[in-house]
Amino acid sequence: MTEQEACDYLGVTRNTLYKFRKTGRVAFHRLGPRRVVYRQEDLDRFIQRGN
Repeated sequence: MTEQEACDYLGVTRNTLYKFRKTGRVAFHRLGPRRVVYRQEDLDRFIQRGN
């Protein structure tokens, strides 16, 4: 998922998703130096943990 798709899926802003990513609360994958993607399984796990 793109960053915007992940935001829509979680119901958060891009800034909030960035904070989750920086603190290690949500998993992400880098595709090159600037592109970040998210797997739905990782986002589901994040939701199940209760954020």
